[in-house]
Amino acid sequence: MSEPTTDNREDPAIEIKTVGVVGCGLMGSGIAQVCAQAGYQVVVREINGQFLKAGLGKIEKTLGGAVTKGKMAEAEMQAILGRVKGTTTLQDFGGCDLVIEAAIENLDEKKKVFAELDAVCPPTPSSPATRPRSRSSPWRLRQSARSRSWGCTSSTRCRS
Repeated sequence: MSEPTTDNREDPAIEIKTVGVVGCGLMGSGIAQVCAQAGYQVVVREINGQFLKAGLGKIEKTLGGAVTKGKMAEAEMQAILGRVKGTTTLQDFGGCDLVIEAAIENLDEKKKVFAELDAVCPPTPSSPATRPRSRSSPWRLRQSARSRSWGCTSSTRCRS
């Protein structure tokens, strides 16, 4: 007799090779860095070149600190940085398998970002409904209706 499974997905898991990160501020640069350190190709977008340069600089500074402390080799740092591509356009997210939204906390801007991502990113095999992260949390994880883009929005501020 086979064991029961708790996996009710109809579609197989999506293999993630390239991660897109919308926003390269403190949170976005950290997400991009961790994804690159995990071996993923990363596309990170900021609204202009100045903010993008600052965000990529944060990643380089953090990794450089690890090199200085002897926790990482220079070659490893360069390999990680080589997996991060900066951009100022969401059009570059078309090849991403997963997109993480870490943009400014402005609901109108977030709606614009998700609308553009829906037009650029390939559709998912399935689009699960919005699900709460926990019953007690006012935050929820929201998947864009059509694409593989995810964002964390406050359910007390956004009732979409």
